[in-house]
Amino acid sequence: MKASFITALAATFSLTSAAPALDKRQFTGSTYNQLTDGTACRAVSVIYARGTSQAGNVGDSAAVGPLFFNNLASRLGGTSQLAIQGVTYPASVSGFLVGGDAAGSTTMANLISSVSSMIHLTSDWSWKLIKS
Repeated sequence: MKASFITALAATFSLTSAAPALDKRQFTGSTYNQLTDGTACRAVSVIYARGTSQAGNVGDSAAVGPLFFNNLASRLGGTSQLAIQGVTYPASVSGFLVGGDAAGSTTMANLISSVSSMIHLTSDWSWKLIKS
């Protein structure tokens, strides 16, 4: 009886202990600096400023930013096609009430300038993808 129980238990374990399926990589962090950290050029770049009081520079994994990045990446063929750059700024209520953070606005404008200057250096395929 003991041997048959162990055999049955072993059979059950071997059926349920298969390696889990690998999921596509996703954006799960709260901070991304892929335009400024040396990440290779990607077909599409997103510069994103998180909402008031959100974590990091794009918000936590349940915030709108990372959810948007993952949906966009799934339509582009994966995370390797998408560069995410968050804007580092206070994102405080007091900043919101005075009309925003001037330094954060300058940072975003500089990042946009940086990306727009890179567009001319990318392949024709990337240019067409960004335009369409």
